[in-house]
Amino acid sequence: MSASRLLALLLSLIGTVFGQGTAKETPQQALEQAPKAALSITAKDLRAHVETLASDAYEGRLTGTRGHRKAIAYIADQFQKYGLEPFGQPDDKGEASYLHTYDIVMTEVKSGSGLFQGNERVHEHSAWVMPTSYRSGERILELEGPLYFLGTPARRQRDLEIPEGHIPVLVLDMDTSRDGKVSIEMAFSIGMQQVFGQIRTFAAAARRAKAPGLVVLTRAYNVPFQCSMTMLGLFENQPMVSLKAGAGDFSARMMAPDVPTLVLAGKDADAVLKALALDPKQAFEAEAKNETSKKRFSMKFQAEQVPGKAANVVAILRGTDPKLREEAIVYSAHNDHVGMGPGGVIFNGADDNGSGTATLMELAQAYSKLQGKDRPKRSIIFLSVSGEELGLWGSEAWAKDAPWPTEKTIANINIDMIGRSTEKVPESAISVTPTHTHKAYSSLAREAAFLGQALNLSMESGDRFYSRSDHFNFAKRGIPVVFFCDDEHPDYHMPSDTADRLEYEKMERVARLAFLLGYRTQGREGRPEVLGRREEWGLPGDQ
Repeated sequence: MSASRLLALLLSLIGTVFGQGTAKETPQQALEQAPKAALSITAKDLRAHVETLASDAYEGRLTGTRGHRKAIAYIADQFQKYGLEPFGQPDDKGEASYLHTYDIVMTEVKSGSGLFQGNERVHEHSAWVMPTSYRSGERILELEGPLYFLGTPARRQRDLEIPEGHIPVLVLDMDTSRDGKVSIEMAFSIGMQQVFGQIRTFAAAARRAKAPGLVVLTRAYNVPFQCSMTMLGLFENQPMVSLKAGAGDFSARMMAPDVPTLVLAGKDADAVLKALALDPKQAFEAEAKNETSKKRFSMKFQAEQVPGKAANVVAILRGTDPKLREEAIVYSAHNDHVGMGPGGVIFNGADDNGSGTATLMELAQAYSKLQGKDRPKRSIIFLSVSGEELGLWGSEAWAKDAPWPTEKTIANINIDMIGRSTEKVPESAISVTPTHTHKAYSSLAREAAFLGQALNLSMESGDRFYSRSDHFNFAKRGIPVVFFCDDEHPDYHMPSDTADRLEYEKMERVARLAFLLGYRTQGREGRPEVLGRREEWGLPGDQ
């Protein structure tokens, strides 16, 4: 070997051994090299977006409803302000739009439904639990006669004596003592098994007594009932939404009572008791004798199925590289929530997922500010999806009918609930999936763990959420994904998930992490890879 070649080899070895120790990139250096546009993502702006989307004016953003359409318009307006290209389907005029739509069916309660004395409805709100056959609108309930008060029959009561032509009224005192402590999983279980179990028992007894309908009164709707009813019940201004007639309704079919059942609480329940000349307190706390109203009433129900459209909101920033621009990174976050509950209560969905939607808009704005050499080489798609709460509908519709080929989609960064710290995910952490213990662990997730160090964000396992948000519809098609979320907290899927409870400084850090992750990914020659399970995160320099 010549002296010159030996010297070259030694220099190469020195660079290999010592260069990694001195030239290896640190997370802080990665953060410092980020474009200044990342600083446009601020806690102040995130708060403003969440306070808008999670306000009562948006009525809980149930997919396909008036409040959700308002949210869709707000997001599209933001994308337009940022100067991003519409990437939805053409509108009615054949012009480009931000909306990517799919078909839904809404079963709506008609306004003339309820309990009436003459032409006046006795109650302000209405919460119906219906046999599935009534939801098509093909059958109409019209029951007229005196009210017949039955008090509180034993839970296992099999036989009720109801005079023919009377409208039966029963009392069910829902336990509210655990409302502030019960978890969402437990609340749903209690609602399905205990509360709905009793209602079904009453309804079955009413059917055997040949009563075509039933009124159930309660002092207050407890959290388990509210939680379950948003999925199973029908209210005015709150339709039951399905992808097609009968779809997505399996829980309702399992829990459907034998007769149409009107459940009323609070002042609405008191109004019925007063119509029976009963004292509300005695009716709930004393053994009330059967009472018949002196006046006649009518109980009416009719629903109709209305075809409709649900929409995702999509914008794109085209890449600058002639070849790499044909590949895209998709940022996603769902914009819907569960709407309104019985009694007109609004589930504002500030964390779920006002926090993710606000982040998506801030990411879109930051990318739109990139200029010159900072502009991304690959294309960036901003996908605000609907129907997540109903079964990941919007992301599935996008995956099946996207104008961007699956094979050219190199990564999905999904954001759903990042506004709260919990015992499992403290202020200095964020939950992520897939982790290094998951079979879908990718270089994308590894990079997130590396960059998180510079933003005071360690990675906690969110693998139990792997199939529960919109990234899953990308992952099952082989696209590397990473999903950021906090953990489920006591306000999850509750009316108390409001904008004032979010931690906007933490949201800012998570949003900047998402920006940095996508920005570094877009400029690399290679694509993210699915790595499979690992013993460790395997961060850069650790191998």
